[in-house]
Amino acid sequence: GPDVLALQSMLFLKGPGKPGQGWHQDSFYIPTTPDTLCGAWIAIDDVDDYNGAMWFAKGSGHEPVYPPCSEVGYGFGDKLVSDIQYIKGVSDDRDEHNHLSPIAANYDQLLATMSAGDVAFVNGHVLHRSKRNITKDRFRRSFVGHYCNARSFTQWGADTQAGNDPRAAPTIDAVTKSTNASHILARGDTHL
Repeated sequence: GPDVLALQSMLFLKGPGKPGQGWHQDSFYIPTTPDTLCGAWIAIDDVDDYNGAMWFAKGSGHEPVYPPCSEVGYGFGDKLVSDIQYIKGVSDDRDEHNHLSPIAANYDQLLATMSAGDVAFVNGHVLHRSKRNITKDRFRRSFVGHYCNARSFTQWGADTQAGNDPRAAPTIDAVTKSTNASHILARGDTHL
């Protein structure tokens, strides 16, 4: 803050037996310039290793955002960093298919056991994942909001020119080259 832009909210309902999500960085999906993305992961249920709690690669927040290989097609990353590794399989919960798994293996992996109502704030660069809910009778529900400094620009989440047609080109402001108008000013002021 003090100027906060709300970019996205998600409700996760991971029932018994449902799969996890593999290693990923939120800024791969939601880039901001300057880079100020932060997620707020709120536990609705008590979460532990059995019902699919979050895992973090402790200290990975200094990693660049790894860009997708050309055949992947979706995702953003720090393509101007020399000798950067291009990746695929992001968010795939099978480690052998997720190119971020070897990078996460360089860090201590921290299980975030949380009580209902606890909040984990996640920098957009931090490598994180969840595993399968192996319980027979417990949900792992969570609510996640993504935010950035309201003076950052983003090209993510644009409204399309043709309403809800996902094939239509996004509406991008001609001057700022951003889609900030698609998001909600949660607090303070914006430069637009």
